[in-house]
Amino acid sequence: PPLWLRQPGLTRAVPLHTLLTVHALVQQQQLAVRATPRSEHAALEPPGPKVRPPNIVIVLLESTRAVSTTLHNPALKTTPFLESLRAQSIVAEEAYAVVPHTSKATITVSCGVEPYLEQPIIEASPGGMPARCLPKLLGEVGYQTLFMQSATEHFESSRDATRNMGYATYMGLEDLPDHGRFARANYFGREDTIMIEPARRWIAQTRDKGPLLMTFLTTAPHHDYTMSSWRYGYKRFSEDKTLNNYYNAIFTVDQFARRLIELFKREGLYENTIFVFVGDHGEGFGEHKRHQHDNVIYQEGLRVPLLIHDGRTHTAAHITRRTTQLDIVPTLLSLAGFTYDPAWFRGADMTRLTQDRPIFSHCWYQGGCMSMILGDLKYIHHFDSREDELFNLREDPEERANVLKSHRLKGATMRRALRQWRAEALAYYEPSRKDELSRTVATRAFETTHPLDITFQEAIRLYGYEVTPSGPVSPGDTVTLTYLYEVLKAPKAHWRLIAFTQRGDDTPRGLYYEPGRGTHPFGRWRPGEHVRDTHTFVIPAVAPGTRELSLGMHLKTRKQGSFLPAKHLKIDASQGDEAALVHTFTLRPTR
Repeated sequence: PPLWLRQPGLTRAVPLHTLLTVHALVQQQQLAVRATPRSEHAALEPPGPKVRPPNIVIVLLESTRAVSTTLHNPALKTTPFLESLRAQSIVAEEAYAVVPHTSKATITVSCGVEPYLEQPIIEASPGGMPARCLPKLLGEVGYQTLFMQSATEHFESSRDATRNMGYATYMGLEDLPDHGRFARANYFGREDTIMIEPARRWIAQTRDKGPLLMTFLTTAPHHDYTMSSWRYGYKRFSEDKTLNNYYNAIFTVDQFARRLIELFKREGLYENTIFVFVGDHGEGFGEHKRHQHDNVIYQEGLRVPLLIHDGRTHTAAHITRRTTQLDIVPTLLSLAGFTYDPAWFRGADMTRLTQDRPIFSHCWYQGGCMSMILGDLKYIHHFDSREDELFNLREDPEERANVLKSHRLKGATMRRALRQWRAEALAYYEPSRKDELSRTVATRAFETTHPLDITFQEAIRLYGYEVTPSGPVSPGDTVTLTYLYEVLKAPKAHWRLIAFTQRGDDTPRGLYYEPGRGTHPFGRWRPGEHVRDTHTFVIPAVAPGTRELSLGMHLKTRKQGSFLPAKHLKIDASQGDEAALVHTFTLRPTR
C-alpha cells in the first residue's frame, strides 16, 4: 500500500485497500510523513534446489503510449508481434508510468520504488539509490546482469545510475559495434536492432555462469521521430507526417522485440525466460497543448503498454485492475518463484490484485504537475501555476471536462493525498541529496593540480579541474573529470553548461547537464560559494590511429532549446565569456 496509508496502529492484518475511497481520505485530517525503509538487509530466498531459476528480460519501449499500440488499439497495426503474444501472455489493461521520463522510468521498473520526483539524477550519485533493486537482488543469487541501450550514454549519467541499481554490465551506444550498418533513429541513438548482435555475444560469454537478467532500453520512438532509413519499410498509419513517423518508429521496436525472442529461441533459452515489454512513458502530440512526454500528465503521457510473456508456461491473463510500473519487480519475483518481503517495494504482484489502489504520477519538471487516479476520478495538481483539474475518466476518458468546481471536497482530499505522497517519496531520497550536495558545494576553494583562470559572464570563475586518468586513453576507457568553480555573482537561473567533445575535424557533440547531478542548478548558486562538479564519460570508439579528443564547456544563455547547434561551439578560444577549451586527451589506437 502507499506510504501515506501506513498509519500507526495499522498492521498487515488490516485490509488497507478498503480505505482507498474518497470518503475514507476525507476522514484523514493529518497524514504523517514517513519515508520507506531502505531495505539494506533485503535478500531473496531462491526457489527450491531442484528448480532452475528463469532468465528475465525487460524491454523498455521508449516513448510508447498504450493507445498507439495494437494491444490497445486493434485497428492500428504498429505492434503486430506483441499482439501475437497476447493469447499467451499477461497483459495489463491500464498500466501507468510514475514519472514520464526515461531515466526515472528505468529506476521504477528496475527497483520497484518511485524515482526521485524532481529533475536531478540523484539516483546516479554514489550511494544515491536508496533501494536494493532487482539486478542487485538477483546478482546476489547468481544472476548475470546486463543493461543495454541503443542511445548515447552521455545523457543523465545512465552508466552511473544503472551501476547503482546493481547491473554488473552496461552497454550504451558507444559500446555497440558497426554503427554504420544501422540507421540514425533520432538525436540520441541508432535503430534498436543494433543491440541484437551484442546481446548474442554477451549471452554466449555469460550463459554458463548463471541465469540472466537483461534489460534493454530502446530509442526509436523518441522525439524527433526522424529515422534516417526504415529497415522494415515505411508504412502509412496516419496522414499526419510526424505522427506517422512516430507510428513507424514503434513498428521498428516491435520488430526488435520479434528478433529478440527469435534470438532466445535460437540460443535455446526461450523456454526458461520471462519477457517483459513495457512503455517507459507515453507521448503527447498536442492533445492537451503539450508535446513529447516530460510534462504530459494526461493519459497520453502516462498510460503505457505492459505485457509479460513467460516462455516456460505461456500463462495468459488479462489484468483489469489499474497497475503501475512499480508492480513489475514484485510480479517478476513472484513469477520466478522467489520468496521476498512485499514491504521492500512500493508496488505489488499485479497478478494478485483484488482491489483498486490510487495511482500516483509526477511530471519530470520540478513544480510542474502531478496526478492521482482513484476510482473513476483523476485529479491533476499544477502547483498553483494554473487551476487544478478533476476528470471523470469513465465518462470523459479524453480528459476534456474539468469537474473540479462541482467536486471541491473530493478534489481537496485528493490534492492533500498527492502532496503527502510527494513528500514521502522525496524524503526517501533526502539522505542521498544531502550527500551529493555536500560533495558539490563548499565555502572555501578546493585544491587543484590543474589551475585555470577563466571567467564566464563575469559571474562564474573556473579556477581548476581534475582528470582521471591524466595520460593517454583508449576507446572504452572511463574518464572522470571535475570542474572547480568560484561564484562571483549569482548566475541567471536559466543558464546551462554543456560538456562537449571534438575529435580532429569532427563536428562537436555535446549535452547539457546541471552541476552536482542537478542538486545545485545555477538558480541556487550564491556569491562566495565554491562548486565542484564531477562527471564521468566513456571514450567512444574511433578508427585506429592516434587522435585528439577535447573536452570543454559552453555557457548557454538562451532559454529555449535543449541542444546547442554545433556552429555555436566556439572552442577555438582558450578562454572567453561563453566557451573554453579545458583539456586535451591523447587518444591511443583501439586496443
